[in-house]
Amino acid sequence: MPSFPHHGHSFYYEDSGGTGTPVVALPGVMSDSASWGPVVPGLAARHRLIRPDPRCAGRSPVLPTSVEAMVADTCALLDHLGLERVHVISHSMGSRVALELAVQHPERVDRVMISAVLPRFPRLNCSVFESLLHIRETAPGDAWLRALYPWLFGTAFFEDDAHVDMAIAASLAYPHAQTLDGMRHQVRALSQSVPVQGLHGIAAPVLALFGTEDRLVPVRTAPDHLAGIPDCTVQVIDGAGHAVHWDQPEAVLATIGDFLA
Repeated sequence: MPSFPHHGHSFYYEDSGGTGTPVVALPGVMSDSASWGPVVPGLAARHRLIRPDPRCAGRSPVLPTSVEAMVADTCALLDHLGLERVHVISHSMGSRVALELAVQHPERVDRVMISAVLPRFPRLNCSVFESLLHIRETAPGDAWLRALYPWLFGTAFFEDDAHVDMAIAASLAYPHAQTLDGMRHQVRALSQSVPVQGLHGIAAPVLALFGTEDRLVPVRTAPDHLAGIPDCTVQVIDGAGHAVHWDQPEAVLATIGDFLA
């Protein structure tokens, strides 16, 4: 089981793929390395794909967290693997980490793909996750997951009730699901986060993906928020919600492949 030591704790990561340019994949809030599942085969076929479990998720330790702490964790992973420079792909909260990494450590980043994120967390996002945390703390069973999914997925996901039930069952059966305490730490980090500063200093090319059906990060708000990045291309994926790489994995893979090539 691959792990690396950092601040007296053991952090988990997956390392797959060939000898191509290393790609580090940073997941969103409440997610871990498994959250990249639909695009892992396609990415690993062309790149060395490294997927860390962030603190408070998966098989990494539950610790107080913040965007800044996760940037430091990511740098520690790169040091452990002896990687001076990588591509970074990311989703949601992981994309905030990716942007901060590109601002603070430009020498370590070749290209950055962010998805379903703005340089600041809108208050709506914080309220949604605070409400989900409250539901998980007070309601039994799968109520909080059923409340979460409309914020994650596009319309097509809900057309078949059996599909939703299968996804709920898979989430409940996942052996490394985020603990309640881990969720508390991450929701607190969302609420306390400040906007990314210094976007104008990002030297790496940035690809920003958005879904047309994302209820958490409406695509109409994206261009103005990203205008400060010197080299930023915005790509909109039709029929995708917030979990853009789950709703439309083939479109996302093709777009990432073109960008990293």
